[in-house]
Amino acid sequence: MARTTRWRQFCHAALLLSPLLVRSPRPSLATPIAGAAFCPAVTWPAAAVTQAGHPYLSLAFDALARDRARLAGLAKLTPSSALSAVAEAHSAYMASIGSWSDGDPAGYILSRIRSAGVNAVYGGQNVVTANGESVAQAVQSGEAFFAREAGSGGPHWANITNPNHSFVGMGLALLGAPGNYTIYLTQVFADAGGCDIGAASTSQAAVRSGTPRVGSTVRAGTDYLSLRSEPGGTLIQTLRASQRLKVVAVQQDWAQVEVLANHVYGWVYVPLLG
Repeated sequence: MARTTRWRQFCHAALLLSPLLVRSPRPSLATPIAGAAFCPAVTWPAAAVTQAGHPYLSLAFDALARDRARLAGLAKLTPSSALSAVAEAHSAYMASIGSWSDGDPAGYILSRIRSAGVNAVYGGQNVVTANGESVAQAVQSGEAFFAREAGSGGPHWANITNPNHSFVGMGLALLGAPGNYTIYLTQVFADAGGCDIGAASTSQAAVRSGTPRVGSTVRAGTDYLSLRSEPGGTLIQTLRASQRLKVVAVQQDWAQVEVLANHVYGWVYVPLLG
């Protein structure tokens, strides 16, 4: 995704994840936010930089809800403390390296979501770092970076409006002082939110038994099946149940396929094949 030098100085953003093979200890996780529909039993310690951001998380949730309603006519997503735990760990990681990052030493996004106890099939991540004279200004700048894709489309807006994403968590690492704040904001989306609510629905798709054979032709088992750059990676396009796919390779629960209609290659989640 092209970025000008000016934008890279003031507001960097990226989608989702890049798988990393580095192992690391379980990251610090976040405390729930009063007043939101969080799991009441989830109380994890947070890093100092994300604790500093806690008072401002409501600004980020509200900005996301406004943009979904204003620009897409969509309802508010359900907040999840488990997803916020994942988001806060990633925001703390970005603050530690002083830059935005798709990847995380703890693994790709769907792996991190499941490690937090969320039985998700779909998962996505948006990240942005932004500056402002106030925290509110920095948060507004970061959300505006995502929202500018609403007119022409883009990977961040695709995450925000993906019909498979019903739950959201936020992490905000905060550095600086009045007049010169820097935030590292992470949005984590999924079709499940933990606490035995919103578990990934098998009614969304026919669950395929067995592993597809390389060279065979299969179909998407559901509308809105995500075709990704790698297992759990960046969204390339959304597939319909009628589309035919040729299996090129298989890696655990993921299959690399060729979309026969347009000869685009990508990875799909095997249990959602028809």
